[in-house]
Amino acid sequence: SGIPPSESKKKKKLPLIVVHGLLGSGPNMRQFTLNPSISGDRPVVRVDLRNHGSSPHSEVMSTEAMAHDLIKLLDDLDLEKALFLGHSLGGRAAMATALLHPSRVKA
Repeated sequence: SGIPPSESKKKKKLPLIVVHGLLGSGPNMRQFTLNPSISGDRPVVRVDLRNHGSSPHSEVMSTEAMAHDLIKLLDDLDLEKALFLGHSLGGRAAMATALLHPSRVKA
């Protein structure tokens, strides 16, 4: 999912990167992220972790590799920094991203 270029207000806010849990996928988090108390008026990007959903499959399934994938996503979206919210395995990947790349994570 890309960041919709719609409202200028959303462009000014850091996006919320939402990361699913084990055996989940980005679309599983759709209803959750539609809640305004979660997303507010910021853009939301729901991602598929490696070996989940429509993401590429790899023999490497480490938390560190997933953190690097999340940083690559930020690079691909031309984002310097984002907010991260993860459930279960997604939370681990988000925390690893914050530990390995603290300058790229707002919260």
